[in-house]
Amino acid sequence: MAANHHHMVDINHHNAIVAVREVKKCSSQAPRIYEPVENAPGRQAQVYCSSLYAALPVKKLHGKESPYIELFGCRNSRIYDLPEIGQPHSTGRVRQRGLEAVNSRTFRLLPAIIVAVAGLMMIYVRAGATAIDQAGGVPVYAYRIVNVYPHDPEAFTQGLIYCDGFLFESTGLRGRSTVRKIRLETGEAIRQRALEPQHFAEGLADWDGLLIQLTWKSNLGFIYDRNSLKMKNTFRYSGEGWGLTHDGRRLIMSDGSSILRFLDPRTLREIGRLPIKDGDIPIANLNELEFVKGEIYANVWLTDRIARISPDSGRVAGWIDLQGLLPASDRSADVDVLNGIAYDAQGDRLFVTGKLWPKLFEIKLIRRR
Repeated sequence: MAANHHHMVDINHHNAIVAVREVKKCSSQAPRIYEPVENAPGRQAQVYCSSLYAALPVKKLHGKESPYIELFGCRNSRIYDLPEIGQPHSTGRVRQRGLEAVNSRTFRLLPAIIVAVAGLMMIYVRAGATAIDQAGGVPVYAYRIVNVYPHDPEAFTQGLIYCDGFLFESTGLRGRSTVRKIRLETGEAIRQRALEPQHFAEGLADWDGLLIQLTWKSNLGFIYDRNSLKMKNTFRYSGEGWGLTHDGRRLIMSDGSSILRFLDPRTLREIGRLPIKDGDIPIANLNELEFVKGEIYANVWLTDRIARISPDSGRVAGWIDLQGLLPASDRSADVDVLNGIAYDAQGDRLFVTGKLWPKLFEIKLIRRR
């Protein structure tokens, strides 16, 4: 589980969050904002949090009509009770309560909840969320910072590439999704195109003078002229879109699972799949992708690590541990997870950043073991 631990959030038939139950003490990370997985009656959502103790407001963000959760802290073995909220975007404040104050129905269900969540946590670990020091004998790399560049702290980075002397970035969130051309040295977006507000932009890759961009749940991709960012075409695919890169022959796509897909770059149809494993353990939550020196580099969502993957076998050939890359002084309440890898093949430069990070880093890898 490494850096992140679970809370469970009850959502009632008004799409209102009514209670937050902590399962395990959280680690010391910056506060983050997460959206409930589903707003259906009786469903529960996972939330990840920091160890700072404060309140938990529910608010409307980025024009999306659903509850968001901004979790500022937690305590071990506690239950937090949030008064029922009638509207998805209204606000409320959490009160910490001892177990004796929990209503009888919640108290009766608590053992089952803990067992169920523990089971989910075990599955999550088996799916590749184990700590980096548990990697199955493959090399682990630390990093040395070579240069630090400005990055737009409003950019929810979902895709990042370096091409022709510029960065190109796909930024997410509904109502804020863009594709943009960026001057590396200043972080300035010298050209930008906004997506329609219903789309949540995801991975980005270049191919033959074009940019190809995925969306999260729209099952729709966009094709742009790389220089002008003028839209040229669209395409369809099944499932979710997360990360995108290419190996010179095929587009490589992630969907949040432990399986990568290969697409024909001309027809954009799926032509194959590749399960990703470290030893016998499937590596789930594969996110943003980049092809670097014959390997697929993949951010693993909700971790500070990048998997180095063989495109032939799907085996993890190494791990890059980027823990501590963004200084604590730069971790505002809005800062989110590590995500975004770009490679300058001509200059042999590797760039990484994160969602809503104020900085982008050029790094060199140092083999640790």
